[in-house]
Amino acid sequence: SCQGLLEALRGRTDAARRMIAAARTMVEELGITQRLLEADAFAGLVELLEGDAAAAERYLRPAYDGLRALGLGIDAARAAALLARALLAQDRAAEAEALSHESELLAGDDLKAASAWRGVRAEALARRGEHATAVALATKAVEIAAATDALLDHADARLALAAALRAA
Repeated sequence: SCQGLLEALRGRTDAARRMIAAARTMVEELGITQRLLEADAFAGLVELLEGDAAAAERYLRPAYDGLRALGLGIDAARAAALLARALLAQDRAAEAEALSHESELLAGDDLKAASAWRGVRAEALARRGEHATAVALATKAVEIAAATDALLDHADARLALAAALRAA
């Protein structure tokens, strides 16, 4: 799944999809539900990178629901933030904001999820005209991401800040 995501970042979406499908088949055969749901989250992220938010939602919604049902809060928080990003891309800002609150409740001290839910909520608030709050949340998302070496999180947080500043 991780290698599949890297292939997607290289623009090799078909290879990425094949790798994630292979990972999914493997964990299905082994009966590892958590890894199966994580593979779905990776597949959703690949579709987000490809620009197909509806396809991303088809992977991310069951991943989020399943991870939450298993009691895997941090993983569910991350999936919720990704699902919220897919909803934003479909102009469903109210749903995205609601999921950002779910992500916040589940995230705990996880920096990846903390940055992600703030970025999504900032963009949703910016679309609603709450510019000051949106910029503050996005700025905090950038600060949190800066404390990590997760380049995709850095990029997402900075894009959220750019969207909030543009709206303001």
